[in-house]
Amino acid sequence: MQEDFELETVLSLVTGYNFTNDFDKVFDLVQFIFEDPFIDILGFNILKETAIKHIFYLYPELQSISKDDIDFDTLLNEVKSIYGDEITISVIGEKVIKLKHSI
Repeated sequence: MQEDFELETVLSLVTGYNFTNDFDKVFDLVQFIFEDPFIDILGFNILKETAIKHIFYLYPELQSISKDDIDFDTLLNEVKSIYGDEITISVIGEKVIKLKHSI
């Protein structure tokens, strides 16, 4: 199973800086990755590193984001130029499958 998430949500999780205007979206992301809608703040804190590793497994280039001296707007624009407004995330243990459309 996979789903598209706002890039700001994914960046908020992997960088530790809040890029989103609704932090509940970050909870939704972690709940989706683990297929558990009942993950609370304690569960989030326990599982977030595993969720980050999963995202880095899917998109290893995101590991190169520097957490030092972040200029949020510049970083967001750079990453959006690569991925767009959304990024596809799969549940833990699964890869992202990208289908090519032919006309």
